Amino acid sequence: MSAETYLAVRCDHQDGDGERCDTEWSHPTRVDTHRELRRHLKTRGWRFGRHHDLCPDHAAA
Repeated sequence: MSAETYLAVRCDHQDGDGERCDTEWSHPTRVDTHRELRRHLKTRGWRFGRHHDLCPDHAAA
């Protein structure tokens, strides 16, 4: 039996009421690191900073 790692990135946006965005993305094919995953998601509008990951809906705000 083998196990595979499933890498995902979640949006860290939190509005004024404390509600968090539930958007989560992963890569459609295997990636070995979050760096590779973020590189792919950046082409889809995601934005990344030192302490946050933002989905396309919140990256422009």
